[in-house]
Amino acid sequence: MQSMNLSLRDDIKEYARHYAKSHGTNVSAVVEKIFSYLRDFEEGETKVKNRLDLLRERLPEIELVDDSDDPKYRYLKEKYID
Repeated sequence: MQSMNLSLRDDIKEYARHYAKSHGTNVSAVVEKIFSYLRDFEEGETKVKNRLDLLRERLPEIELVDDSDDPKYRYLKEKYID
């Protein structure tokens, strides 16, 4: 595994550290999971699985909010998820 430098805004850097620490991991592992998901998405793995299910599987600590009464939420959900 090779090392890589990553430049982030200060507020994002602090959030990344907090997120990783609160989930018992490190920023590198979180970034790796995110890019692994993006690679799989681009290679078509999500054609087999629902995009939302794949994201939940890869990053299980993300809580999704059900704003199903919000018209903007319904529009975006239909456009990108359903």
